[in-house]
Formats: sequence, C-alpha cells, structure tokens
Amino acid sequence: MSRRPKIALLSSRDVTNQNALEHYSIAKALEMYVGDVIPIQYPKPSTQLFHRLIKKYLKYSRFTNKDIIKKAKINSITIKKLLDTYDYDILFAPQGSQLIAFLDIIQPIVYYTDSTFNLMIDYYHPRNYFSQQDIEQFETIEYLALQNARLVLPSNDWAVKSIVQHYGINKNKVHLNLSGPNLLDIPLRSQLYKEDIKKSIKLLMVGRFWHRKGGDIGLETVYSLIENGESAHLTICGMEPPYSYNKNYVTIIKNIDKNKSRDYEKLIKLYNDSHFLIYPSRAECSGLAMVESNALATPVLATNTGGLSSYVRDGINGFLLPLEQNGSAYANKIINIINNENQYSTLCSTSRNEYETRINWEVWSQKTQKLINSL
Repeated sequence: MSRRPKIALLSSRDVTNQNALEHYSIAKALEMYVGDVIPIQYPKPSTQLFHRLIKKYLKYSRFTNKDIIKKAKINSITIKKLLDTYDYDILFAPQGSQLIAFLDIIQPIVYYTDSTFNLMIDYYHPRNYFSQQDIEQFETIEYLALQNARLVLPSNDWAVKSIVQHYGINKNKVHLNLSGPNLLDIPLRSQLYKEDIKKSIKLLMVGRFWHRKGGDIGLETVYSLIENGESAHLTICGMEPPYSYNKNYVTIIKNIDKNKSRDYEKLIKLYNDSHFLIYPSRAECSGLAMVESNALATPVLATNTGGLSSYVRDGINGFLLPLEQNGSAYANKIINIINNENQYSTLCSTSRNEYETRINWEVWSQKTQKLINSL
C-alpha cells in the first residue's frame, strides 16, 4: 500500500479559516481524499495587513509598483528557503502566480486558478489602473507560473481557454476541475424542504461587493415581482445597498462568519429556506455561492459571464441570463418557472443532483488525486 503524498499547500490566505473561501475547502479536500497537507502561508499576515492598507490608500490611484518581476523573484527566494524546512512531495499553489513564477524546486508544482491576468484586465480591473509596463510584467509572471507548474487545474472553461489559447500552455497539463461549495456538514437531501413558492417567493443574494455582484438588479427583481402581484422577499447577505431600499421587501444581513457555528447554521438555513439564489454579477470567475446554493437544492439565476457557464446549466440547476438583462427579466424568468407546472420542484431536485454528482469537493479530489499520482 503506497503512502499518502505530503502536500505543501502554499497560500497567501490562512487555510484553517473557513472565511478563506475555496483555499480552506481545498485544504480540507486534499487532506480528506488526497494526502497529508502542510499549510504554508506566505506572505506573513502582518505583511498582508500592510499591503491592504497601502492598497486602500491607493484605491483611486494607478498601480505604482514598477518592478513587479523583481518582487516576484524575491518572493521565490524567500519561499524556497521556507519550503526547504519542510519534507513534502508536491507543492499545491492556489491562485498564487506571483509566488511560483520563479520558484526553483525539484518537487512538482500543481497550480489551481479560476482566472488569468489577461482575463482580469478590463473585467475586474480597468486597464488604465495599470501602466503598460505593469501589464507586461504581470503577463510574464502569469506565463512563467503556468509554465513552471507540472499540472494546472483551472476551475472553469473560461480560464482553460485563456491558459491554452492566450498563454500557449500545453493543453495536456491543463485539466478542468470544477470547485465545490465552501460549506461543511451539508444537510442530507431528505433534510431539505422548500415552502410553497406560490405563497411567497423567497430570494437570496450572497456576496461582498454591491456593484460587481449586481446588487441593484437583485433589488429590481424583488420590486418587479411585487409590481406583478407576487408576494416576494429578498434577503441580502454580506453587503447592503448604498442607497435607501424598501425594508418591507428586503432584509440585510451584513456579515456571516462561517467559523461561528451560529452564523454557519444561519447561512445553511438561508440557502435552504430560499427559492432562488439571485446572482446577477457584472464580473465573476466561478461563483462559489452558486455551488453552495445548489448543495441546498436551491436553483440559481445568474449572469452569463466569466466562468459561470461551467457551473450553471440552463434548466438543470438554474438559468443564465445575458449581462444586459435587468431585474424585470429575472422576475419574468421566475414567474415563468412558477407558472410552468412542476418545473420549480424539478429544478430543486436537479440542482441538488448537480451538487451530488458534478460540483463537489469529492469529485474534485478524485480527479486531483489521479493527476497527482500520475506525477
């Protein structure tokens, strides 16, 4: 019987903290199904705090670090010295191109990502935020990180195409591997229950960034349902409108800490009690909230943007709407689903099926394990 591989998990986040999003879930999945995980956090949290303060100060300024490649090389030297103090077989690096681009180690590197730098320009980040020199250096770092990795695991087709077509990476080492939900102790299917949607439509939005997550479209959706004579309510978790809203139809939950059992149970109940997750993001890579929603048998109405089409399949676990659609279109889609006999209950069942069979960490780990074993 072969021993479990020792996996050094290099991340800028604290992978023991459930609020660290997929980095936390990746650590749990690797430990449970693949090998023994050695968490290595770089840079140090104190350094991260300094960079966050600087970033906040320069929020409306151009990026000012003119020697990005030099910094990445220094990072690699420091990381190599740190790694030399550990006994490990594989280095797993989630979303850390600047950490591995110049990293010279004999152990194979596995690079997980949900996007590329090229995809982020004029999508998440305006091009005029960077100088041309900045862009060229970041592009070089992304390319070298992809080249330096023995395996590249993009979490959506959008990233796969960019890696293979834009960066010219050998497709034989690039393997699509869909992420699972950032949840533990997910209820059994038999424990899930939906109230009659025809009595009152319960909508949920989850996220942190109001404008990028399309918060205004979420509000338009519930208001449009009300105007069409439907009983409806929207719960917004993690953000709030920057303007006044009708508190009769909207509830705001500013913060959920998944490390706190009471908050975690509240989030599970929100997903379970809701009829739809509304996810009209303006820009998104993979959208883990959608996977969390499906795990609780809640279908998704989302924007067809970024990598979301890898997760939402029309008529199975939700629907994708064009980027230009407003809240009225989302409301009309909901009304059409309700008026189509049995469509909603079928959507709930097939949404849970998607989680159980296609978008969960066990499926992700099985594929990752086979690929790591091949190294």
